[in-house]
Amino acid sequence: MPAERESAIHFSFPLCGDGDIPMDCFRSLHDSSANPYELLFTAAALIPVWHSLGSLIISCVFLYNYSDFHFWQDFFTGFRGSPVDLTYSSNSHIYRGVVSKCRILHARYLATPWLASPHLQNLFLSSFGNTPDATYQREIFRLSDGCTIALDWAAAAGSHVLGGSFVPVDDSTTPIVVVLPGLTSDSDSAYIRHLAFNTAKMGWNVVISNHRGLGGVPITSDFIYNCGWTNDIREVCNHLHHKHPKAPLFLIGTSIGVLTEGEGLHQGRASKKMVRAFGSTMGNVEHGLRENQES
Repeated sequence: MPAERESAIHFSFPLCGDGDIPMDCFRSLHDSSANPYELLFTAAALIPVWHSLGSLIISCVFLYNYSDFHFWQDFFTGFRGSPVDLTYSSNSHIYRGVVSKCRILHARYLATPWLASPHLQNLFLSSFGNTPDATYQREIFRLSDGCTIALDWAAAAGSHVLGGSFVPVDDSTTPIVVVLPGLTSDSDSAYIRHLAFNTAKMGWNVVISNHRGLGGVPITSDFIYNCGWTNDIREVCNHLHHKHPKAPLFLIGTSIGVLTEGEGLHQGRASKKMVRAFGSTMGNVEHGLRENQES
């Protein structure tokens, strides 16, 4: 029988300065009392420096893009900001009546340099933001399918509605701002309270249309909230239009509320009941409203 050949398994280890295998680096692996952090640092010390630097650079680039940072873009453009992208029809009465008069929409946008990320802005607002003392008067509204939602009318300290009913009288000509919160937000969210407080302080009537199942109101129908379902906001706008026919309506959507607002206007039913409309994902909506009021 032919002689069996022995297979050889070769191991390669990094060598120390004198050419010996650094057995002291691996001896501690068999020591049950070894400190795991010491083993981790010992293993990390064996990685070439340029490998570590390369991994660090790749991680920083990934984190920078994943977190939507734009500090370096702002830096290399001299912190001049970037133009606001608008998608609209120049023949639209909404554009002629609102967008064309809001100078801020035709200016350049520049975020605070040390908050050059939307995630940092949200973190800063939730941790250090001073939420204004906006108070609400709740109106329970029942939709056609039996679902119940909350319409929260807002008032700001020192505003024209403080001390009385926040809900305007039927023949009021004061504009009504209808706010559509984001996906999981309601009238108690910090950014909604900021928006409601500053808008009410300008003398406008503000109502937050809470989504189904939010705002502390249980779902009373078989249909849950869907951002693509615009029937709710159309019913709310029709209700407000018939109850306050002399008051122009402004619709402000925040975050995913912009999608609901845009779909409602695109379908053409809600636009007949509103003389103004806004869509905003961030931006200074109160400033835009003030400009429109002054013009």
